[in-house]
Amino acid sequence: MTYLNTLLPAIPLTQALQQLHADFSVQVLHLGVDDVWHDEQDCIGTHRGFSREVCLSLQNHAVVWARSVCAHDAHPWHEIVQCGTQPLGMRLYQLPLKRTEFEYAYLSPEHPANPSNQTIVSRRSCFYLQDGSPLLLTESFLPSLKNYE
Repeated sequence: MTYLNTLLPAIPLTQALQQLHADFSVQVLHLGVDDVWHDEQDCIGTHRGFSREVCLSLQNHAVVWARSVCAHDAHPWHEIVQCGTQPLGMRLYQLPLKRTEFEYAYLSPEHPANPSNQTIVSRRSCFYLQDGSPLLLTESFLPSLKNYE
């Protein structure tokens, strides 16, 4: 799992993945109003949110599953996360945002941020606009990532 030593602290993750392989793509799985998960509510502060879920892929193999979520009425964030198949991380680090330190966790297959059937490593961080509204970004590292060590 030496690949995780490089990727877990990477800012932005997109750039680190592109260094592993140039054939990088983003597949949007969901964009729109959504429930805020119980473990996201501390950051977001509400039960209804607006989320974007994507798979980041190398050579058309999903290697990272990511979810960004904000309050359903945080319209400035809606405009930022509606970036189609462009990497959100590259946009976030170009804006004057405050960001919390990464939190890391092992996620069981039952966790909603784990689309695999194995326990995986995940990281998350909360970004804040100048008005103080938060966006929580969770990135889960899929087992197929080991093929790019």
